[in-house]
Amino acid sequence: MFEFHQYDPLLHTKPLQPFSPYHPSDNVAKMSLLFWSEHCIECAAPACFSTCDLYDHRPDSRCRRFTFGMFRNTKFASIRGYGVEIEFKKWGKLEARANLFTTPISFLLRQERLIEFFLPVVNLVGSALMRVTRYERWSYLSYAILARVTKCLAHLSKRDSQPDAFLFEVYNPSDTAVKIQVSMTPAKLSDRSALIELSRPGSHFAATITLEPGYSRHQIDRPLFNALLESGVPFDVSLLPEGDNALRIIVLVADFVVFKDTVEKKTKTGQPDVKCIVWDLDNTLWEGVLVEDSNVRLRLSALDLIKQLDQKGIVMSLVSKNDAEKALEKLKEFGIDEYFLYPQINWLPKSQNIQQIAKCLNIGLDTFAFIDDNPFELAEVGETLPMVRCISVDHLSSVVDDPRFAGSDSPDAKNRRQYYQTAAMREQTQASFGDNYIDFLAHSNIKLTIKKYESGDFERVAELVQRTNQLNFSGKKYKREEIADLVRRPEIDKYLLACTDKFGSYGTVGFSIVKQAPGEIEVKDFMLSCRVQGKFIEKAFFGFLLKRQDHESGPRFRVGFMQTSRNTPAKQVLDKLNFVSAEDGVGLVLDRPGESLACDFIRVEYQD
Repeated sequence: MFEFHQYDPLLHTKPLQPFSPYHPSDNVAKMSLLFWSEHCIECAAPACFSTCDLYDHRPDSRCRRFTFGMFRNTKFASIRGYGVEIEFKKWGKLEARANLFTTPISFLLRQERLIEFFLPVVNLVGSALMRVTRYERWSYLSYAILARVTKCLAHLSKRDSQPDAFLFEVYNPSDTAVKIQVSMTPAKLSDRSALIELSRPGSHFAATITLEPGYSRHQIDRPLFNALLESGVPFDVSLLPEGDNALRIIVLVADFVVFKDTVEKKTKTGQPDVKCIVWDLDNTLWEGVLVEDSNVRLRLSALDLIKQLDQKGIVMSLVSKNDAEKALEKLKEFGIDEYFLYPQINWLPKSQNIQQIAKCLNIGLDTFAFIDDNPFELAEVGETLPMVRCISVDHLSSVVDDPRFAGSDSPDAKNRRQYYQTAAMREQTQASFGDNYIDFLAHSNIKLTIKKYESGDFERVAELVQRTNQLNFSGKKYKREEIADLVRRPEIDKYLLACTDKFGSYGTVGFSIVKQAPGEIEVKDFMLSCRVQGKFIEKAFFGFLLKRQDHESGPRFRVGFMQTSRNTPAKQVLDKLNFVSAEDGVGLVLDRPGESLACDFIRVEYQD
């Protein structure tokens, strides 16, 4: 459910209408109760209500990060009978605490209507208490109660009520494709928790989704976020425009769901649908034996089947007793290497390799099929793993008509492999480095773009300066006129920072005021978005400043740091870089930094 009670019709010029017909999902049996609310990426409520001139007052005193709030638009069909029209302002994101306890749709909709009925009463009580006590938090009493209800529901979650997927149905009213980032991350329970979780494989899920004009459906299967479920750690789901882009969309479904066919299968004795097909290579995927003759020929019937089932959302993998390097090279030569997830090419028993693939994909072995030409291998897998469907390559044509291989006809099915590949890339990279977080960052292809401030950057800088809290090094809150005065001063350098990595773009993430003198670099202030927290952007930026200073032994570095209740993460970064308190009591200093600010794992690009 959504914060419709915070909608302001005076700010909404004209509700949208669909420009093309579409058919919303009708195969959902259960959903979980989520409370979606508007948030700021750099939220520091309620302190920022009085310090940030971007603060836009909602009826409950929280900051409005959507232009008009959330509008119940009945022109758009959905499971609930309406769409939720949202226009993101800069820094805005849609977020909910995950609740995985699913209930039948009819019961869920009654719950939502009942809650919506009582919300106005709760808001009146909260407003009255605020006037009496002068305590600001009473003004958003309904928000606090809904957050507690979500936590209670999460504790009710049982294994047999777990969702099949997170379903995101959306209507893009523009005539061009737009991108939105979907992330599931452990709830930040302390200043250190986010940094700790970053290096744990499977500890979070993130994907950038392209929304084509009109209706689109995006299904994130449970295996992709199953590690979060099994950890038992509370986590948040957020939707936000990629980079600094503004965005207007109609959300039709954003829920953890159980599909009807899943419920139906539990009442039958039949086996579940196949979700993964594992292929042998020699005389199966291709004709011939690679170690005997490198001129093997791709089996066209196998290729056609792979392409067909890939479009239906069935993923592929490989097990082969072969030379791994040569086999992977041949797959690339055929242009089909990207179809296969977690390939196991070694001399171990194939049943053991299939179990490893199932573990990596987080799906049950009873959803696997295995295709091979060798009767011995088929028998070995069949007897060791009787739940796996074993098929001789001679009977490949039978797969097309087998209902277990029906897959999905949803428009998003063809994107399923991409979601798995992104998750696999992230998890394999993290797992391969274990506790070596720096090596993980090095393989994340982080690029930091630094440029000098220009007059056209003022609005973005003002937003960044006023809304950054955790990585605000001075802890100071500047008024708009103070920012304008700072950027006019010629004796200090002003830098803007933007960041991307192989997982997406973060847009403009930082602003710094620097004064350089012989023998000393003084970072008078530095603000960095929490979107890049833990990526060592600070170290890369300081290293950039050091390289620009012509000094043999390296100058003294001084950072105008001032401790506040909010910027502990910034202090942790400086401690890690060996900064200490200055003798004169002004900020923190680092003498002869030399190699301590080297940051070769981040590519820095300067735009002069």
